[in-house]
Amino acid sequence: MRRLRLEQQKTQPQQANFRHWLFGLMAVCFFSFGTSLYAENRISVETVSADAGSSRVPVGINLTNDSSIDAFSLAINYDSDNLTLRGVRQGPALQPLGVQFFNPKIDHDAGTLVLGVIFAYNADPFEGISLDASPDIARRVVVLDFDVAENAPPGVNPISLSATSLGAPPIRNALSESGQTQYPMLTSGGIDVTNDNILRLSSSSVSPGSNLVMTASAQHVEALEGLSVAHLYDKDVFTFLTATVEGTDASVNVFPREIEQIIIHNDPNFSPTQGRIAIGMVVDRVPPFEGQTIPASPDNFQSVMRISFSTENNPLLLDTSRTMTLHNVEDPLAVNNQFTINSQSYAPELAPGGVVTFVDGVRFIRGYVNGDFTRDISDGISILVHLFQGTNEPTCYKAADTNDDGKYDLSDSVYLFSFLFVGRAPPPEPTDTCGVDPTEDELTCNTTVQCP
Repeated sequence: MRRLRLEQQKTQPQQANFRHWLFGLMAVCFFSFGTSLYAENRISVETVSADAGSSRVPVGINLTNDSSIDAFSLAINYDSDNLTLRGVRQGPALQPLGVQFFNPKIDHDAGTLVLGVIFAYNADPFEGISLDASPDIARRVVVLDFDVAENAPPGVNPISLSATSLGAPPIRNALSESGQTQYPMLTSGGIDVTNDNILRLSSSSVSPGSNLVMTASAQHVEALEGLSVAHLYDKDVFTFLTATVEGTDASVNVFPREIEQIIIHNDPNFSPTQGRIAIGMVVDRVPPFEGQTIPASPDNFQSVMRISFSTENNPLLLDTSRTMTLHNVEDPLAVNNQFTINSQSYAPELAPGGVVTFVDGVRFIRGYVNGDFTRDISDGISILVHLFQGTNEPTCYKAADTNDDGKYDLSDSVYLFSFLFVGRAPPPEPTDTCGVDPTEDELTCNTTVQCP
């Protein structure tokens, strides 16, 4: 009997310690009781980069703790439209501990995760397992594996540590430190979706009162079945005229077939100061369906659309600029900036551009004929196509006057080919940067889309 009492006395403190620890754990996970002790602990979510359509992208949950802990819980929100949480696993900081309780609960519809982690869960005998303090070095304790939707827009899709409780019963971001609840500092992160599909507007210089042609150009790794372009413009300065695919790289690359449909919607009163133009294009729209597409252009921009405006004839505009901004609307029925690839819509990255500068005299780069911001063989061919087929009219005849003789004719194509392939001197100024024509002649420019 005396021996039994001694064994009971020996086990009672151990059981009491376990009960005390479990009491603290319950406070961490369910917060029915317990006092918050704010400490300089931190839970942080990494921000990583991934392509749209990527699978199993690992995102680490990192922890800094100023004293040892025996458990923690997580409450996380994520964008379920673009991210799918495929798995939750222990990070390298936990793996040596032999964690006995690791229980994630994922709500795919709501885009939430709650996770309880208990290092030691065995009561007989109770094992006092803890994660040592690491106040200065963040350690990866959990890894979340996400799939990224193929049509996920570029930019950071947030993965946020919730400041409030999630789930039922309610779980909060908290640590258990010797049976006491600690509420750490929280730093959210996410997945920065990169995009191989890019859309941009040309930047131009124009004289007040002249017509302006903005060129939309695309870079894409797969062939396009269609696309749409939408951007804002200053309605007090610009008046929309028309939009066309004629003369673009897209039209040339689809030839001898055609881009069969273009739909234009102009809202000149989109806001008190801005209009909005939205243009959709379908390459193969009417029978017989022949499957033509705009070929992939993964390394270079190709022009896909020309959008024309008239400008206000106001000398006060000189030496000022306006920006036409590619613009998406939060409306499922709106025409936004989209690429259609394999019958699926993809949101391209919207590159900077669209700056219109008002100058006294039109600026251009000689030899930049087709608006793709380069001077190459296609510029010479563009001249020939216009001269002998009547399409691909240059938007700036001064730029197409490659030999600067004040005329636009066959010799300009020959001069450009000789420069590119025979070693002839480059076209006369302006050659490398945008500038005005130093030679007076009768050639005109509607715009300087040749200037990148």
